[in-house]
Parts: sequence; structure tokens; C-alpha cells
Amino acid sequence: MNVPLRRRRMVLAFAAALSLAIFGLPLAFDVPLLDPDEGLHASIAREMVERGEYVTPAFLGEAFLDKPILFFWAQALSLGLLGYSEQAVRVPGLLFGWLGALTTGLVAARLLGARGGVLAGVAYATLFFPVALAQAAVHDIALVPCVNLAVLALLPLASEAEPPRWVRAAIVAGLWLGLSVLTKGLAGLVFAGLAIAPVLVLRRGPRPWLVSAGLLAVGIAALVAAPWYLAMEAAHPGYLHYYFLERHVEGYAGGTARHGGAPWWYYGPVLLAGGLPWMVFVPEAIRVAVRRPTPSQATNTAVVLATSWLVGGVAFVSLGSAKLSTYLLPAFPAVALLGSVAWLPHIDREPPPQTGGSWVRVGTWIACVTSAVAVVAAAFAMPWYGVTLGASHWALVGAAAAIWLMPALAWERGWWQVSFAALAACTAVTLLAGLGGLVPALASRFTARDLARHYNLAGDLPAHLLFVDERVGSFPFYLSPPLRSRLSPERVRMITPSEAFTMRAAPQDTAFILTDDRAASLATFVDWTTTPSERAGHHVIVPAEALISALKAGRSGGPAVR
Repeated sequence: MNVPLRRRRMVLAFAAALSLAIFGLPLAFDVPLLDPDEGLHASIAREMVERGEYVTPAFLGEAFLDKPILFFWAQALSLGLLGYSEQAVRVPGLLFGWLGALTTGLVAARLLGARGGVLAGVAYATLFFPVALAQAAVHDIALVPCVNLAVLALLPLASEAEPPRWVRAAIVAGLWLGLSVLTKGLAGLVFAGLAIAPVLVLRRGPRPWLVSAGLLAVGIAALVAAPWYLAMEAAHPGYLHYYFLERHVEGYAGGTARHGGAPWWYYGPVLLAGGLPWMVFVPEAIRVAVRRPTPSQATNTAVVLATSWLVGGVAFVSLGSAKLSTYLLPAFPAVALLGSVAWLPHIDREPPPQTGGSWVRVGTWIACVTSAVAVVAAAFAMPWYGVTLGASHWALVGAAAAIWLMPALAWERGWWQVSFAALAACTAVTLLAGLGGLVPALASRFTARDLARHYNLAGDLPAHLLFVDERVGSFPFYLSPPLRSRLSPERVRMITPSEAFTMRAAPQDTAFILTDDRAASLATFVDWTTTPSERAGHHVIVPAEALISALKAGRSGGPAVR
């Protein structure tokens, strides 16, 4: 067997093993659905299947208007084929995460060749933030492959300008952008435009056909997305105004920002920590592109594309009033692309080129040390969430942190390819160690699985359930079908702590549902040793009349005051 063929097979085997570890093996771990978002989206998808209603996403029978439909469709398909399980809920997110890595590799391969494509795909698959989000059912993970494929479709226009070529490219890009609009509204259009527009203008100049291509792509995207949005407008008049004007325009400008109030530098830590271990190689990639003589026009194009993608994406989400970490996810393929540019000159040469080698060496050490520190810091943060780690947990944390020395040591031995592969493998091992050892203990405090099982065993529900300061996302998903069929917004609702504290009376057969933390915060007013209550996981179930009486006595300085 010749060496190149054997090397290709080794690369394919490594990529397959890595994909299985990151996007397959997590399904084997017993991690409950997390509230608020993952459980909420799972319950909506389940309700969609059970009701046979695939136009309007709904929760407890009420239309849910805050998210478009594509990811719900993917989850509903998975639940319909695989059954109502946590694994079925998470398969779409893992699949879209894998597609994000694959399409990132395709974009890089178009510019840097097959080797560069493999490096970029592996790098994206092992970035901390995308890896973490792929494990949960979040809509943003489906946006990445749509943006990547739109950029990939338009990239040939940087060098080819025949009218049939740009028309075809614009149509293909428009199809993917249309799916992005069905995933997260207009965000995909913005990220794709910020990434590809500077490349096209710098390479081809401000030509009229470029403007025509952009307009055609946007028009095709509108045609793809319009049927569902128009169906929603027909079913819920005012939906288009709400979603595009209030949620997008006014929300971005600050008028109705749901996640507003974060500082302008909010996304800095998300990018720096979430971009490990490859973010540290971004400066070296830029240095490769600007040094003279330049290595190649393709490399410069890749760096221009990735830099405008990353800088433009960060600036776009930072300028908005609403800030949420997941909004930045479509910019992470740029980090992987820049990481591949930095590593490509060193991956196939024995020894690697002297120019720049020390930069990658230093970056490898920085990546290893910071990643190890991040693992330990995450463990130290667990008690803040009420999770106490035992000796076995700390042994696992120590082992997960220690393996991060391997990539740096491999570099020092001159094993350049092994060093790159070890950086990727360390992310996979850290993920599996966390999912197997730490996440289950933490996840138990962010799910209603045990609460639902409590009522499933009882075979009945109170007439009214009042969740104190907690969204009830996963609760309906885990309930048995007979109990779930009896839920409604009037029967299950969330109230604020102040509402609970000042409530004078409640309907008959009403139960308050409090988390451990919320119950502890009321200990000044409620003597939990004498107040009737039941425990279900990290929830405390209290009859409404008992809690109201205890709070009244506590406020008046009666015997409930401890």
C-alpha cells in the first residue's frame, strides 16, 4: 500500500472516530432535557406530532410565535421516527452540528484544497462552543450549515463572472438562505452577506452583476421562506409584524429587546472561551496572509473571507440591544477556517517550515494550558449551581485537564500531525468525560423530569400548578399521555416570586412548584419542617393553602418565622 493512500485512510478513520465521539456517543448518556429552552422546544415538537399540526408551533395549545419552523420540523420528524425520547430530541441538533463541521470543511476545501478542508472541518467539530450547543436542542445550530452552504455557492463568483455562472450561484445560495430564514429569521442573510460581500468586492470590484446576484439570492430566499410565513400570517394575523418588525428591527434597536442590558463586550468571553482550542491560532493565520511574499491568492482569499465573517459577525451581534451567546454561533466557522490556515503549512512537512513555526508552537501551548484551565474552572463553578463534586469527580476533572498536555508535548517531539490531531481529540475526550461524569449531576437541577415522573406515578394532577419563577418547558414532555392531554395554559402557569409572596388565596386544589433554591430563599418566612410539602428531584411541591398560610404567618412575625 502506498503512503499517500494509507495516509488518506488514516485521516478518514480519524475523522469518522471523531464524528462518532462528538456527534454519536453523547446519545448514550442519561442526560435529561434541560430547561428552559431545550425542554420547551422538545415539548413543542412533541405537541406538533401528537396534534398533527405542522404549520403553527404550539405549547400547551397556545401558538408559540418566537421561533420559525425548520428546527421544529426536524425535531418532529425525529420524534415521529424514533419515539418520544431524549435521544430523539437531540438527534437533529447533533446532525446539524455534524453538518456544520462538514460544510465548514467544504468552504475551506474550495479555497485551500482537500487538506485545508479536513483541517477546518475537524477544527469546527472540536470548538468548545459549537460542540456544547450541538448536544442541546437549540435552533441556532441549524443555521450554521445553511450559512456555510450559501457562502460556498457564492465563492466561485470571486473568480468567475459569466452570467450563467452567477445566476446559478445566486439561485443555489438563495435556496440555502431561504432555509436559514425558516430557521432563525434574517440572521442567516446578515452573516452570509458579511462574510462573502467583502471578498467579492475586493476580488471583482463593485460590479453591477454582483448587486444583481445578491438581489437574486435574497429574492430566491424570500420565495423559499414565504409559504410558511404567509401561512402563519393567515392563521395568526399580525404575525409578520410581530416577528420581523418587533422581534427583529425593534428588538435589535432596543425597543423590545428580550435579552437586553448586556455590555458591549458581552461576546468577547464567548468568542475567546468558546473558540478554544483553535481561537489562539487566529493571529498566526492573519500573519500568514499579510507577510510578503504571500503564500497564495487562495490563502489570502480564505483569510479575507474568514476575517470579514468573524469581525463582521461579532460587530453585528454586539451592536444589537438583545444579546444572547447563541447569536454568535454562525461566526464560529470563521475561527475554524483561520485555524486551518495557520496549521496548513505545518501539517504535511517534515520538518515544518521555520517561518511561523514558533508562532504555532506558542499557540499550541497556549491552547493546551487555557483549555486545561477552562476544564478545572468549570468544575470549580459547579458548587455555584448547587452541585457538590466528590473525589471521583475531581479525579475525572484532573485526568481531563492533564490530557491537554499531549498536543504540546507532541509538538515538542516534532510530531506535527499528531499535535493537531491531539488538540481535536482532547476536545472529544473532555466532552465525553463531562457528559459522563459532571453534566448529569448538574442537569438534574435544570429539568422537570423527576417532577413529571412524580405525577406519572400518582396518576393525577392538581387542578392548578403554579411554577414559581420557572418556565415549565420539559414538564409536559415527560408527562404520560393521559396527564399531558389535560394540560392547558390556565392549568399550568408561571408566577413571579412577588406574586407568590403576596397571594392571599388560590383556587381549590392548587399546588405551588418551587425549585430547591427558591424554597431556600423563602426559609426566612416559611418553616419547612412544619409546612406540608413533597419533593420530586430538585422541586418542592406545596399545597397552595399551606404555603399561603405559612407566608402570612411569616410576614406577621408568627410561628412560621425561623
